[in-house]
Amino acid sequence: MQKDHPDDVVSIALNVDHNEENTAPTDELQKEVLAILTERNIETTNVICSTPFDTMLDKYELFSLPAVIVFDREGKKLEVFEGDLNYEKQVFPLIEKQLRSDGAAAGEAASEAETEPQ
Repeated sequence: MQKDHPDDVVSIALNVDHNEENTAPTDELQKEVLAILTERNIETTNVICSTPFDTMLDKYELFSLPAVIVFDREGKKLEVFEGDLNYEKQVFPLIEKQLRSDGAAAGEAASEAETEPQ
């Protein structure tokens, strides 16, 4: 999705396998994550969370993983998808709808600006 809309979509993968209070993710965990990302050819910004797993689940009110949280341009949470999710049927349609909505709003703003008296 980010490749198709580089100016409009930002995708960040957040690994929350870390589970130790007040410590950085271990080198071993970092190597494991990198190996999986490389194996799956995932090309997005990837972050290994240094906050413990349970704290992250509580913060974002998540009950299962994997999870996808979609935010709008202002950072407002639009939707949360958890567990056995389907990107093509759930996530991508929501993002496409948001992009159309943002595009329509931008078009309306441009039209209004053109018709305002100078």
